[in-house]
Amino acid sequence: MISRREALALLAAPALTRPARAWRFGYGGSPPPSGTFTITPVFDSSWTTANPGAVYNTVIQNVASLVGSWISGSGTMNWHIGYNEAAGNPVTVGALTVNTWGGSTYTYSNAVSFLQALPTDSIKASAYAALPGTNPLPASPSIAHNTLFMTNCFAAAVSNTASAVDPTTGFGFSGIAWDTTADGTSCAGGTVSLFATAWHELTEALGRLSGLNGAAGSTSWYSFMDLFTYSASGTRNISTTGMRYLSADNGVTDMSDMNQGTGDQGDTTNSSPYNANIIVGFAPMATATQPVRQQDVQTLSIIGLPLSAAGKTAAGI
Repeated sequence: MISRREALALLAAPALTRPARAWRFGYGGSPPPSGTFTITPVFDSSWTTANPGAVYNTVIQNVASLVGSWISGSGTMNWHIGYNEAAGNPVTVGALTVNTWGGSTYTYSNAVSFLQALPTDSIKASAYAALPGTNPLPASPSIAHNTLFMTNCFAAAVSNTASAVDPTTGFGFSGIAWDTTADGTSCAGGTVSLFATAWHELTEALGRLSGLNGAAGSTSWYSFMDLFTYSASGTRNISTTGMRYLSADNGVTDMSDMNQGTGDQGDTTNSSPYNANIIVGFAPMATATQPVRQQDVQTLSIIGLPLSAAGKTAAGI
């Protein structure tokens, strides 16, 4: 088993505007429909001792219910929530979060067979049709070119089981002012959206991540998402240099430009023309609404998660 720890910091970035193709989803906190993935927040002792307030718990629960409602099946996972720490790992002053989770690795051929056997939709069908018969993953001194990582949470979602190792997200409260709008549709000036940040971290635990992340403490594997990043139509870019964007149609359509600088290579850049989405961007930003775009939900499909009827609607498919 591989485990990984990530930190998300609040970074300066230019103001963003919502693109014409963006789609926004506000969530009111209704329970997810039956037949969908169950994500249960578990507030750890650091959180319950600090007791930041019921409004924080409500936001976390809303995010868990929303994301779970988009994934079909009967799998379950607990999502541990910490206050200024995650599984004993401190959130440094001024940082937003620390995220910890575990998983296992697969060879390219096994991963492709696995992905192609999953329940399909139009996004998966298009993306997986472009997977080559030979391994496209580049070798490097620090990355085994035939190693793909699957998180335990992802495995639970696609196999309708309980997660073998539950993730923990620690939220920082030292130097951070959180906006606690329950559905994530607004964010007060000078604050950071708790809804957006929680969505960001939860979807990473579910597999929306890159293995190119030297700063995150591991460069020994690639992720399923890395298989679908391109520099041009028909040209994959699975590296930290040059243009790299996510695409579900062999690089024809740029869904989101990926971060190639400091930080998480599994995130979109703040300069992306399709990144009014601050939720999965390089860092959630203040003074802006926090939309979830169709492309963001489509990303969950690309990496293999089976979308429910609600998920397909949110993805626009």
